[in-house]
Amino acid sequence: MTFFSFQFSVFSFQFSFFSFQFSVFSFQFSVFILHFTFFNLWEFYDNNTVHNTSQSRRFDGSFE
Repeated sequence: MTFFSFQFSVFSFQFSFFSFQFSVFSFQFSVFILHFTFFNLWEFYDNNTVHNTSQSRRFDGSFE
C-alpha cells in the first residue's frame, strides 16, 4: 500500500510539473503570437503612412 501511495505521489508530482511546463509553454506561445502580430501591424502601419520614405524600417529600428 505504501508503494502504491509512493507511485501516486510521484505521478502527481510529474503531472504538476507537466502542467507547469505546459503553462510556461502556452505563455511563451501567446507572447510570440502577440510579438508577431504587433510587428505585422507595425509594418502595415509603417508601409501605409503618408510620411513613408523609400527606406523600409526593419524590426530593430534601423534602416536598410
